[in-house]
Amino acid sequence: MALLAWCSLLFIPGFFSLPTIDRDEARFAQASRQMLESYSVRGWVVPKVQERERLNKPPMIYWTQAISAGALTGWDSARDAIWMYRIPSLLGAIITVLATWRIGCVLFPGVVGARTGLLAGFLIAAAPIFAWEARQARADQLLVMWTTLTMWLLASAWISRDQTQPWIRTTLLWLLIALGILTKGPITPMVGGLAILALCWWTRSARWTFRLRPITGVLIILTTALPWVILVGSEVGVGHYWSIVFDEILGRSMTPKEGHSGPPGYHTLLIFALFLPGAMLLGAAIWRTVARTLCLPKPKNNPTGLPRRVLSVVARLPKTRASGKHDAEIFLLAWILPSWVVFELVSTKLPHYTMPLYPALALLTARCIYATAGGFVEGLDRGIARIGIRSWVIGGLMTLALGPVVLMILLKGFEGLNAIVVTALAAASVIACIRAYRMVRMGDLKQAQAIGLAIAAVSMVSLLGLILPLGDRIFVSQRLANAIHEIDPEQALPLAAVKFHEDSLVFNTHGRVQRIDEDQLESWLAANPDSLVVLPANIAAERQELKAHAWIAGYNYSKGKHGLWVVARSSP
Repeated sequence: MALLAWCSLLFIPGFFSLPTIDRDEARFAQASRQMLESYSVRGWVVPKVQERERLNKPPMIYWTQAISAGALTGWDSARDAIWMYRIPSLLGAIITVLATWRIGCVLFPGVVGARTGLLAGFLIAAAPIFAWEARQARADQLLVMWTTLTMWLLASAWISRDQTQPWIRTTLLWLLIALGILTKGPITPMVGGLAILALCWWTRSARWTFRLRPITGVLIILTTALPWVILVGSEVGVGHYWSIVFDEILGRSMTPKEGHSGPPGYHTLLIFALFLPGAMLLGAAIWRTVARTLCLPKPKNNPTGLPRRVLSVVARLPKTRASGKHDAEIFLLAWILPSWVVFELVSTKLPHYTMPLYPALALLTARCIYATAGGFVEGLDRGIARIGIRSWVIGGLMTLALGPVVLMILLKGFEGLNAIVVTALAAASVIACIRAYRMVRMGDLKQAQAIGLAIAAVSMVSLLGLILPLGDRIFVSQRLANAIHEIDPEQALPLAAVKFHEDSLVFNTHGRVQRIDEDQLESWLAANPDSLVVLPANIAAERQELKAHAWIAGYNYSKGKHGLWVVARSSP
């Protein structure tokens, strides 16, 4: 119940009021809406945004979003809203948090496991990237859910690897992997498969994997995923579809797509911002886990337990493998490290790529906090550890505390009751930061982490529940759609957009808008003499046949440009 209440506090504010986000969310939601509006097999097999096929992602997210919106509207897409397409992401985030708690209970014994899993659930729910993705109608949160559930069953199989696995457990394991494939391709099997390979390397045996019934698993995956592949191949051509799959998987790996590039280490640096406030002990937790799994001695003045001589690691490996100790830590490292290396090496990089690994990071951090009585961890008051933890307080927590106020000022919304509320919350968070710093200096990291969670909750509620939904300057598409509805409430006039080709405008106008270039405007107006056009103000000023009805000034954050747009009508 505590985790459900925590998720409600962090995920619900802003969930219903946050407008459609450019561009991915709008594309997913619009494709799901068109699927809902389709009454043919092709419509549910081949996702589309207007007339463009959207086959770079498998169909599971579109199916779940279309079913969610259909169930809430009585299958009438005219009554839908963007939040209805976010329901799968919200449920995915909540289930991921609960599954993380259960993994902690499976891996660690007794009360320690329950507490570790509970704290890990609190940590990932409060992570900014999780709080954000829970409000996004995209595939990523659903993917994380399938992957985390897969790793839950895999953790149970690892801990009881000397026993025969129940049929229902192995069947569910492979079904979850199949659903992950139908959601976002190879990520779920990659994370699970690399973890299995790492565990086999560690134990020098693959015998336990046969208890997972891999042949049955292949049949389950084929039975689940192959029918859609056959259907989509029959609709668009097998060669065309496989070229899309090849480009999406190998193309993204070899060359950056859509300008999303970054050097090796990109995800490692971002984790300390995206995993706040759980990043406090992340570095120490990983080093501590490595040291424990290798049974290394703790040199003086070295709180991580790392050896001074690398050769001692190699010397101790056979003994450590044979001891069977620290199975939980070994499993978590196998979950994180191989896949993390892959994500760092892939050329295309986006912050959410490593989200399937966050539950394992949260569990390592939580276990580190409960490593000693009262949450006190020795040796973190020296060297790099001291710098890192104090940076967490001064940099991370202060950013969370003051970030909402700064953003409100930038959005020019610092006025009225909202300004008073956000300022009061920020002031309370700053006072809490000072308290957290004192707890860190005293060595009470458990209390410091609890304060960090409270600050994160206040920040997420302020930012996503109050500020962004009211920051209308950055939601240009929503304001344009509102102006269009006031001019043409019956949606009877043809509609076009020049140089404003955002997918959010497509969604907000229920797919009505046609996106055209400036050189096509003349012919489009000739073909549609009584119509509405959205275009930049400088172009509208040159067109005498257009009568401006609304001016919308704002900031197009997708392109990083301020602008003034006009909704104009062309009358015959």
